[in-house]
Amino acid sequence: MDIKSIIENYKGITEEEKISINKYIDKLENVDIKCFEMVNILIKAKADYYSILSGLLLNEFRKDNSIIKNIDLPEICVTILTTILKIEKINIVNEEISTENIKNLLISIANDIRVIIVKLADVLISAKFMDDLTQIEADNLHLLIKELYAPISARLGLSIFKSELQDLNIKYFYKEEYKKISEELDDLIQNREEEIQININKLENMLKDLNIDGQVYGRVKHISSIFNKLKDKNYSLAQIYDLLAVRIIVNTESECYTVLSNINSIYKPIDGRFKDYIIRPKANGYKSIHTTVITESNDPLEIQIRTKAMHEFAEYGVAAHFLYKEKKSKNTSLDDKLTWVRKMLESTDFSTASDFLDELKTDLYSNEIFVQTPLGKVISLKENSTPIDFAYAIHSDIGNKCVGSKVNGKIVPLSYHLKNGDVVEIITNANSHGPSRDWLKIVNTNQARNKLNSFFKKEMKEDNIKKGKSIIEATCKAKHVELKNLLVEDWLKELFDKWSLKNLDDLFASVGYGALTSTQVVNKLLTKYKETQKTEESIKEKTVSKQVENNKGIVFENNLKGLMVRFAKCCSPVPGDEILGFVSQGRGVTIHAKDCCNVKNFNPERIISAKFTNVSNKKFNAKISIIANKTNNIIVNVTKVITENKIDLTGVNVNNIDSNLILLKVSVDVKDITELQSLIHKLEAIKEVVDVKREKGD
Repeated sequence: MDIKSIIENYKGITEEEKISINKYIDKLENVDIKCFEMVNILIKAKADYYSILSGLLLNEFRKDNSIIKNIDLPEICVTILTTILKIEKINIVNEEISTENIKNLLISIANDIRVIIVKLADVLISAKFMDDLTQIEADNLHLLIKELYAPISARLGLSIFKSELQDLNIKYFYKEEYKKISEELDDLIQNREEEIQININKLENMLKDLNIDGQVYGRVKHISSIFNKLKDKNYSLAQIYDLLAVRIIVNTESECYTVLSNINSIYKPIDGRFKDYIIRPKANGYKSIHTTVITESNDPLEIQIRTKAMHEFAEYGVAAHFLYKEKKSKNTSLDDKLTWVRKMLESTDFSTASDFLDELKTDLYSNEIFVQTPLGKVISLKENSTPIDFAYAIHSDIGNKCVGSKVNGKIVPLSYHLKNGDVVEIITNANSHGPSRDWLKIVNTNQARNKLNSFFKKEMKEDNIKKGKSIIEATCKAKHVELKNLLVEDWLKELFDKWSLKNLDDLFASVGYGALTSTQVVNKLLTKYKETQKTEESIKEKTVSKQVENNKGIVFENNLKGLMVRFAKCCSPVPGDEILGFVSQGRGVTIHAKDCCNVKNFNPERIISAKFTNVSNKKFNAKISIIANKTNNIIVNVTKVITENKIDLTGVNVNNIDSNLILLKVSVDVKDITELQSLIHKLEAIKEVVDVKREKGD
């Protein structure tokens, strides 16, 4: 089936919109398998016309955003595409994430959910088709999936993205474990296939007897979920009861409970394996009843019961019913579902991007417990939460003034692990000086941890400034540098912008309360300091040594001596090249290769004859351009050839030429032209290499 046929069969858009999308497809130069997958995924996500059109044009837009003028793109699509390009600046491998980038992502979700729907589809396609990616690009992609995109899809209830992204992530990072689980799961399915079908038939007959119009089918647990349980709880595969489950879909909530009652009369339920997410939905809005029973063959079987509406939401999250159908003139269901986004944006509890990411992942993959206040209000918490977690879940002031706790009427330590059904009472004292830093080791929810850090940041700023400065000074001492030498205005401003700080006190305070480490701060400033020192020393060396070292192995006409000498970067001459000197005012003599293209622009009166001499123990920098096929190993193969020939590699720069070719510019130190030419021949022999040439200013 081709891409137009898929669109033609989709019932989520009008006939006019189908015709319009097909016209845009005809304008695209390259409609490949990725375009096909993009449309397929977005249709599964119940996407609207603008989302499908934006997804189709995303790759073309990345290459050349002037496409919007050439094909008269709707304004909504322009906004979606430009916003996606903004949030793609987030990079976990090569840089620390800025809070500004995370906030931009959250704002884009709050403003138009279609932005993240299209981006998640794009991420899923990239993870499926990784042949075009370098090793670094692939690593970065999967770290972003783990830290950002899988948690976001979970928060939005988008199982169609979340489960597959997590599975691909486990497959990438844990290949052997993934393969083992996959094989064991296949065996289990084969062994229990007949039994599962018998129970499906039994439940279908039960629905008929109850005169309930419903659907019954089997489902297999995703490998990523199995992997996390095996890892987190140290389970064996046999201890996971919900590897295979039967799902029952009915029409109304009351039918869910009727079905549950009858299941309990047919099967024997397993104690402690019942969860009612209809009464107490998960944080992302998920609703369903889960119960595990023993079958006639004495095997455990999980049964999930939900309505069609609950099932739609479980699979499609915010896209289920109201994603594109409601007007934005009033508060909508979508607004309610995205309350968590606005709370994160408005919160002052987040000092760094890591805080945002931690909150994004809060409790979404963990088992929940339900505890109560003395007045009967039910609070949902992460498993192994403590009274401190409970206190901060009620209110920040309750947590900050907490001095003790009671569980079921008895005094318990603040480190006590709460259990399902516990009635928790927090003892507070208005004269309390606030929480202890030791509480950070006790709490088990990111909400409590962030609120604690917020308290230490605000209420103890003066102490944090002193403490942070002391810690930084100690780190400087260990690295044999004085702090005053690092506090340069331009360097500090760069750090302030990076970490969203206002001034030096904020920087000290951030280290004091643990949002930043002193090593982070000192290392970045020390790098700037060393660069400055290196530059100053280099200037001194050029001023002195170039006059003393026989002009760096260069002999000039008329035996001129005492001249400052520098080598031109445009052609990087080495011994064996024919050379000349160009005299410039205040900068001595610059040595060029005679065939350097810049020589023709020189004033002939300033050119003097020159040649290399006495250079047996010296090395000279040269630059080589390499055009090669884009593969994961090309950089490794090139650097391997250079190092195996005992040549110093001083720099590598990589640029994409097109989707198939890359340009590598390498800088090396060689003895002479013979060694350089030998290296070029060996680089030409690498199978991925298309062309190699020396850069000489042309």
